[in-house]
Amino acid sequence: MQVAMAITIKNVSDVDTLGDADFKKHVKLKPAQLPMLTIVPSPNALPSVPLERQMVGFQPSPLTSPSQDLHSSIHSSTTSSTLYSCSSATSSNNASSEEYLLGSEVVPAAASKQVEVLQLFDFVTNSGFPVSPDFYDRCLIGIADTLELSEFLNAFRVIGSIFEKLQVLETAPSSEAFEKTVLFLCRQTRWIAQHKQVLESRCYGGSVCVEQLAKIRSFYDANKSMNLLASFLKRFWNSYERNLSSEFYHEVLSAISQYGSSDDLLMVYDHMQRCSIPETAQTFISLIRGFGRAKDLTVAIECFNEYKRSFNTLPAHSSYDVYAALVTACFDCDDSDRAVKFFARLEQEDEGDVPPSLIYIFGQRFAELGEFDKAMSWLERLQQMKSTSSLVPKLGSTILNNAAQKRVSTVVDKLLEMIPLKAFRKEYVALMNYFLYLAATKQFTAFINDSNDYLRSLSMWTNCTFKEAYLGLIQNGRLNDALDVLEHHVSTPVVDSHFDVDNPTLQKAILEDFWSCLSLNSEKMDSSLRILLMLQNQPHYFVLNYAAELAVCFLASQDPSAPCDSELWSYLFEYLCFTICKVPQNSEHLESLRNTFSFVVKHNIPLTIRDHALVHKVFNTYSTQLKGIKSFDELLAPYRMPSVDIAMMRNAFPSRSALRSHIPKIEIESSGEIIPVLEGIVDRATAVRFYNRVAKAHYNGKLFLPTVYILLSQTLIKFNLFGAVEKMRMYSLTLQKEMMPHFKRHAELFQAAILDTQLASFAMQKKNKQAFRLKNTIARLGYYPSASSYAHIISNIVDSKEHDDAAEALRFFKEAKEHNVRPSVFLYNTVLSKLGRARRTSECITLFEEMKSLGLVPSSVTYGTVINAACRIGDETLAEELFEEMEQQPNYQARVAPYNTIIQFEIQVLHNRDKALKYYERLRKHKIKPSTHTYKLLLDAYGTLEPVDFVAVQGVMRSMEHNKCALQAMHYSAYMRICGCIMKKMNEARKTYKAALSMHQQGNLTLDGYLFQTYIDVLVANGHIDEISEVIKDMEKHEIRLNAYIVNSLITGFFKAKQIETARYFYNCLDGEGIYGKEPSTYETMAKAYLGCGDRKNALRVLEELSKRKFPEAVVKRVADSIMFRNHS
Repeated sequence: MQVAMAITIKNVSDVDTLGDADFKKHVKLKPAQLPMLTIVPSPNALPSVPLERQMVGFQPSPLTSPSQDLHSSIHSSTTSSTLYSCSSATSSNNASSEEYLLGSEVVPAAASKQVEVLQLFDFVTNSGFPVSPDFYDRCLIGIADTLELSEFLNAFRVIGSIFEKLQVLETAPSSEAFEKTVLFLCRQTRWIAQHKQVLESRCYGGSVCVEQLAKIRSFYDANKSMNLLASFLKRFWNSYERNLSSEFYHEVLSAISQYGSSDDLLMVYDHMQRCSIPETAQTFISLIRGFGRAKDLTVAIECFNEYKRSFNTLPAHSSYDVYAALVTACFDCDDSDRAVKFFARLEQEDEGDVPPSLIYIFGQRFAELGEFDKAMSWLERLQQMKSTSSLVPKLGSTILNNAAQKRVSTVVDKLLEMIPLKAFRKEYVALMNYFLYLAATKQFTAFINDSNDYLRSLSMWTNCTFKEAYLGLIQNGRLNDALDVLEHHVSTPVVDSHFDVDNPTLQKAILEDFWSCLSLNSEKMDSSLRILLMLQNQPHYFVLNYAAELAVCFLASQDPSAPCDSELWSYLFEYLCFTICKVPQNSEHLESLRNTFSFVVKHNIPLTIRDHALVHKVFNTYSTQLKGIKSFDELLAPYRMPSVDIAMMRNAFPSRSALRSHIPKIEIESSGEIIPVLEGIVDRATAVRFYNRVAKAHYNGKLFLPTVYILLSQTLIKFNLFGAVEKMRMYSLTLQKEMMPHFKRHAELFQAAILDTQLASFAMQKKNKQAFRLKNTIARLGYYPSASSYAHIISNIVDSKEHDDAAEALRFFKEAKEHNVRPSVFLYNTVLSKLGRARRTSECITLFEEMKSLGLVPSSVTYGTVINAACRIGDETLAEELFEEMEQQPNYQARVAPYNTIIQFEIQVLHNRDKALKYYERLRKHKIKPSTHTYKLLLDAYGTLEPVDFVAVQGVMRSMEHNKCALQAMHYSAYMRICGCIMKKMNEARKTYKAALSMHQQGNLTLDGYLFQTYIDVLVANGHIDEISEVIKDMEKHEIRLNAYIVNSLITGFFKAKQIETARYFYNCLDGEGIYGKEPSTYETMAKAYLGCGDRKNALRVLEELSKRKFPEAVVKRVADSIMFRNHS
């Protein structure tokens, strides 16, 4: 359960006499379902919230605690962290800061939610909070229980810092914290060492693996980790004696045996004996391996002998694991002879029944030592045993890997006679070295025959480009063979969950290394065609360093009388355009493009361009550099992409007879009935009926004309039937497939038109990524979106507080115009709306005039938009001129919205009731039905402008009832404000507020935040601050969330009551999960409240918070100027 703020007054009658300090004693935090005042973020929220927004759950409420130290520290900190949560918030008046951070339920709950304790530790220690050892315990436990392995570096730092602080305090962590921390260090050390080993096997060539390995090597040292672990053990574990588990000791011994020192190993073992921890076989395995690593074979053997003496007292186990440890120790100490003698004695005692794993160790270690005869003999023994299917190729790969690196041909040949090459298909490093060995020893025939099935997967694992092999082939006159191998190398698909390599990057590296092996121009010319064909077959473009040179060589190799097919030339053309875009201002690439075009034009080679947008971009950007090309304009014309416009497609599709002859499934007659209906005005029921008809036909194997799918999809969008639009796209795929073999160009046009409707659907749903992905897909088909889709993009996607909406709208509008998208009234209306909201009225009017010059007839929506723009900047003359023009338009279709706009302007900006009422009369003259907003404006006209006509206000309320216009929350709010704030009729305002709540209970009214905000304003205006708590309860009851404007009113009210801490509390509440966040006005109101109290320091802190938010710079400057002006005043 989240912690929510609910206010409880012990004795309402006492409130009038309570001051701020007393008020806090009577108000408490309690668990409650109050969404709008939730002050602790949800545990499932994403971990990306600034710290001051996370720590709210740990703060003492200003309503419950006089301490403000934590509150101030939090808001002065710039540290960031992730979400913190707690199950409950229990606090007392005398609670310290630490108790809030370390309350009995805070850290355990945090740990269970994987809280990033590292940031919590940094925040607390940097902020200077007084902390107890209990805090360090909880941090250690949180790190050990929840931290990802990849966070080891930060954890290592924090654990080291805690160790130092505990030493200063001369205290030890709890046994739980100690044990978990030590085991965490063991796990982390083992994980990083293993990760490092894997990366080392993959770093033959340059890649991301090389970068990761370099990073690990630069910051990770196993000795440091083991030293910290040993320091913890030496300093603290005498404090626990028998409190540590046997599993703890065995885990620590195992880790130290692999990565620590022999002294630390003995220290752990001695402590085990002092604490009477029972030994197991694993104890001796760790000791033997550890001393073997330390090159102390004598002690390792002593440990083995002690194992034999203790054998009967140990739990059941396999002795061979201990034997394997001793053999490994002998090899680690360079005493292989002793290992062999031990094995002979063991074999004699067990009558030859030894496990294959022990034999594998001998073969592996002899192979690593380069003693291949001995390694091969152990391999032969292993082959003769049963159940060794996995160990034989594993040992064979070790021998192959080492023998190939050392170029020992006899061993390699003998090994491959014993084990087929395919048995090593997953042993990537060994196979890589084998193929490099073949190239180095000039066994090119074997390399060519064997490598095709393996090179791609080997490169993906090891990042080896096999440059040495290609160089050997080319230098020995086998260029064609090298190209054959290269084609398999870069083209063969590999599907394997092991691989996480960026394929284009790897293929680019392979192709560039191959080109670097070509030293002669003739070799490059002979290779250019093959390499271009390889590039053409790739699913991705990637920029080769030698792209320009490749084009030059390809041109030089061409026979003018019989040039290559047009598709390859088309690919080269697009590839050079791509390269120019990725490497701008490269004269070599531009020259290659010029030469390619010259060749194409000279020899009349037809081009088939797929990525029209790419070509168009290059020609537009580099038009000056490319103008020397003959017939430039003619070449560019085909790449000017049309937009997907159904009005321009009527004759674009094949004739009905042609479609019928190739696709007999098409219902020509039914399509002919549907199309005229869809071209007219269609209601929702008709659209759904046609959709069901298309769906039924689809499942019966029938199809319709392309225009039916397009028109129906556009109609479904109008009614927000987005699921049906997606289904229409699926139904259209069948027709596209049928059209493709016979009408490819028309099928692509049809596909683009359907995707255009889907794009509009995604835009309306604000699915930005999907919308822009479809926009790019349409461009690849050779088209641009329709004007309607651009309008939906501008209207729905370009809608963010973090960006300049007007600038974004103009950018998309300019793009549409550049690509010759046929303009529409809808498109102009959306852009005009964005400009009007941004108060860019001159641009708005210019665009409005442009629209009329194009022959587009402005609608009442258009006039409403430009009139609103004029009103926003206070230009009464312009607004009136536009209004007159609107009413004089032929076929004028009157709408209430423009009248509401200008009436509101007259009331709220010009404060002219007479003019407002004249426009109302004009509305009545045109027989336009007043809207609910119209009546609200009339209330404002009579109730807020002097002289106030309260009788007329009551008359408006009666008129609404007479005209059967249901009262809404905005009418109650307006009436309340007039009664309470202007007329000072507090009883009438209170009566209205209760009437609104009663109407809601009866189901006749929907409440909103503005109604509660208005009543709070009324209470503040009349000095009834004590009743605010009841309003908060009502908000809780009716699930009305806090917003910036309600909080502004609360801040103003509590400031006037000299309760600045309570005001700050509600200011903080806007940062909770599920709450509408702060607006610039909230920062302004809070800062001014502080200034009013003479607290300039906190006012500046609030201004600093504002500056860190992503509000437009102009907004931030306006608020800052306002605050500074107030400060100087």
